[in-house]
Amino acid sequence: MRPIRNPVIQGVLSRLMAGWMRLCFATIRWRHENRDLVEAIWADGGPVIIAFWHSRIGLAPAAWDHDRGQPVRALISLSPDGQFIADAVARLGFPAIRGSSQKKESPEKAKGGSQALRDALKWLKSGGAVTLTPDGPRGPARQMGEGLAVMA
Repeated sequence: MRPIRNPVIQGVLSRLMAGWMRLCFATIRWRHENRDLVEAIWADGGPVIIAFWHSRIGLAPAAWDHDRGQPVRALISLSPDGQFIADAVARLGFPAIRGSSQKKESPEKAKGGSQALRDALKWLKSGGAVTLTPDGPRGPARQMGEGLAVMA
């Protein structure tokens, strides 16, 4: 087993990552563009899908105001690396919906995507927000997969 997959090490690293993200959120000078559009979404109170490219997930939680926006769930893979990310973002108030899509050529390798989609849709129907990376960790980078469109 790789050391990074050890639950104790992952726990320590997720705490460190959450602390790093909190430090960044507090010390970066943020410039909000088109804030009025987001204000309207918050005021509406309806379901929201929030998408970030996979390369941008480290600071993505700073884009959503927990005090004013809909409660958020993050769609995160079932992989061991996904567990590390799920633990870190949960510490920031983003509980996870776990699962990811599978390659069409290997349907025998289920990754919980169908259940995750159902859970995400249920959360959206209740008026919540779901955040995800439409290009996923394996890419291709900055090319949207079909999951976001199916969810919308």
